[in-house]
Amino acid sequence: MKYAVVILFCGLLAACRPPPPQRTFLVMGTFFSVQLPRHRADYMEPVKVLSANKLYELEQQLTIFRDDSDISRLNQTAGTEPVELPPPILRLLTAARRHAELSAGAFDPTIGPLMQAWRFRGGLGSGGIPTEQELQAAAEAVDYRNLMVDERAAFLTRPGMAVDLGGIAKGYGVDEVCRLLASHGVADVLVNLGGNIRVLGESAPGKPWRVAVRHPFDPQRTLGWLALQPGEAMATSGNYEQFVKLDGERYSHIIDPRNGWPVAGMAGVTVLGPAATDADALSTSLFVLGVEEGAAMLARHFPGYAALFVPDRRPLEVHLTANLAERFVVIDDPAIKVRVIGRAP
Repeated sequence: MKYAVVILFCGLLAACRPPPPQRTFLVMGTFFSVQLPRHRADYMEPVKVLSANKLYELEQQLTIFRDDSDISRLNQTAGTEPVELPPPILRLLTAARRHAELSAGAFDPTIGPLMQAWRFRGGLGSGGIPTEQELQAAAEAVDYRNLMVDERAAFLTRPGMAVDLGGIAKGYGVDEVCRLLASHGVADVLVNLGGNIRVLGESAPGKPWRVAVRHPFDPQRTLGWLALQPGEAMATSGNYEQFVKLDGERYSHIIDPRNGWPVAGMAGVTVLGPAATDADALSTSLFVLGVEEGAAMLARHFPGYAALFVPDRRPLEVHLTANLAERFVVIDDPAIKVRVIGRAP
């Protein structure tokens, strides 16, 4: 699960031109924004309405804060019987389980009990550090292999299990919005849901949409720039905006499903690729796996995706997969150490 947003639009920085037309609203527990080229400004209101309707619909289906949502119905019947679900939700659950399998559990859609134990849903750590007994009981209910999905229904095979799609649902929402807008003839747009970004077309004739990855230790600075190709998506997970201090220690809100504890050692991960759903899940799993293991998993199972890793240490280090190093423009700062993964130093 993640909330950290480290993506800024070029138009929002003083060195760039004024921003394109934009609308922002709150949905799915975070902010959604949509941007259009200046010459498409007249389309803004219908684009906003289409986007909002789709995202509010998904929120009602995927939220764990409504007893009648599809995911809540699935969780309520854990260990008893399968639940018939709409095809789009089944596809999302299938995608989530696939990411769990390929990451060997670094991403796990059944992480709900651990999120509840740490009170990272609503309470944000309000109950302090869970006891060893609480963590053990929660961890025993977390196992993606006990989530069964077919063409009609899904089933959590053990009582006490709970699906939480916070690490993939926002990316899915972005893909669904882009699919809907494209079906209505919207050719040029940038959408951003809590740091999950996807673009269609260009920001202006002959000019790509450009985004910047924010400096993880200084919100007023950026690490570098990237021009997105039409259809590309970008997702970021970080520990510097959404965290909690317990007993004097700072804990990330991203939990490692394999041991039940918040991840330590990473400040941020940004993933670039052709789909926001996969980029969203990958930014979470790579954050958990770390630089070396994460880069190896990405190259092995998702060669069409690229990643940027920032470990949680000083001086700041930026680790780029080779397929991103060719495109990402790092700002000129001698204090930033850049390493290309998979290329000889």
